[in-house]
Amino acid sequence: MPKSEKDLKLESISLKTDAQVIIDGINANDFNWQIDKCIEECIELSNALIHHRKQEVNEEQVCQEIADVLVQVDILSHLFSAPLIQKFVNKKLISINNRTERITKRKDFRPRTGFQPNLEDI
Repeated sequence: MPKSEKDLKLESISLKTDAQVIIDGINANDFNWQIDKCIEECIELSNALIHHRKQEVNEEQVCQEIADVLVQVDILSHLFSAPLIQKFVNKKLISINNRTERITKRKDFRPRTGFQPNLEDI
């Protein structure tokens, strides 16, 4: 497991988006509109997750909101510094790894059962 940013080997998440659609969207809307749109999509995802927890919406609805946020974040990554964003992603992954290691070393740790990621999707 990575201990530092130097040890981290990452492949970027590959959103299968149409680059020209992203470029056209950026060019058609001003900077503040893009930020407002991302805020809106994040709020909708937050609401969907809250309703999913209460079993008021299904997985498909949550996935739709996740997709909306991912596209908006992809757009913002072109408007802000993608290398700087990647730097902070690396730091976050190291932090998650360190926290996970601490949790799994506890004597009372019981692994979550039933979660099997589809490795073809990763």
